[in-house]
Amino acid sequence: AVLGVWGIAEGLVVENWDCGTVDTDKGEWQSFFGLDYGYTTDPTAFIAIKVNKTEKLIYVFDEFCKRKMLNSDIANTIIAMGYGKEKIRADSAEPKTNDDLRRLGLTRLLPSVKGADSVINGIMNISEYKIIVHPKCKNTLSELSSYCWSRSLPNTPEDKNNHLMDALRYAFYDVKNATREQSRRFYEARGGWSV
Repeated sequence: AVLGVWGIAEGLVVENWDCGTVDTDKGEWQSFFGLDYGYTTDPTAFIAIKVNKTEKLIYVFDEFCKRKMLNSDIANTIIAMGYGKEKIRADSAEPKTNDDLRRLGLTRLLPSVKGADSVINGIMNISEYKIIVHPKCKNTLSELSSYCWSRSLPNTPEDKNNHLMDALRYAFYDVKNATREQSRRFYEARGGWSV
């Protein structure tokens, strides 16, 4: 973690992270996107990451985290950010919202995959990677600095300071399940690999 820059809490869920920038034009990088819903108390959180599976790096390069967003606000914001045509993993607890967002233009939005131990498994999968967060992603930096394990429930993170972390887990599902061939096709489309 970035000591001295952010107030770091004890018992962090994610410890292997730093604030900085990464040149994603070199190497095998794929983009993934996640969306967690909120409204009044909790914010809606969207995260954009690039992942290098070979180097075991996650680069958080864009985000938004805001309360009281209507579905039209969410769709318009994602489209304005330039991610409207991307595959986005969104919270599966709100199928009506997912359907509405697809109707509003996010046609590649998919529900997250949840099940027994999906939170802890997602955290463990992400923990195999180092996370680098672009300095403009202040909400992600804040959550990483305060997303802690519960003191009363074993192997359970506290249910606070976790909205972008949930969005990260949703996005990361596709990292874990992307095949080497999908990665190769993506990289070749960008002009890489002459194999």
